[in-house]
Amino acid sequence: MASPREDLLEKALLQQLHPLIQSTLQSIYQESLSQYDCAHILSINERITSSNQDIKASPVDAIHGQAYFELIVGVRRSGGEYIELTFINDTASGQYDLKTYKQSMAPKELFCPE
Repeated sequence: MASPREDLLEKALLQQLHPLIQSTLQSIYQESLSQYDCAHILSINERITSSNQDIKASPVDAIHGQAYFELIVGVRRSGGEYIELTFINDTASGQYDLKTYKQSMAPKELFCPE
């Protein structure tokens, strides 16, 4: 069970991500207004870009050798449909962009207030 502080941090992050979640759902479902009734942060992973001094470095938009984050957000849409959105902020601007998404059954541990 999450602490009250963790719950507040999740709510704050989801509030900041709301416009991105909304526009992503609109793009995926080709809707002018996408609705969802519940969202949760499923995971947050810190990643490090390869150093530009590494021979095997891959070209990326983020500054070489810097950290970026990968967020997986579970969203229950109105009607019970469930989708997981993976966002990363590996661009020079640091803004989050959709990396992948997958539709699935909502996990049993997903708690959404009714």
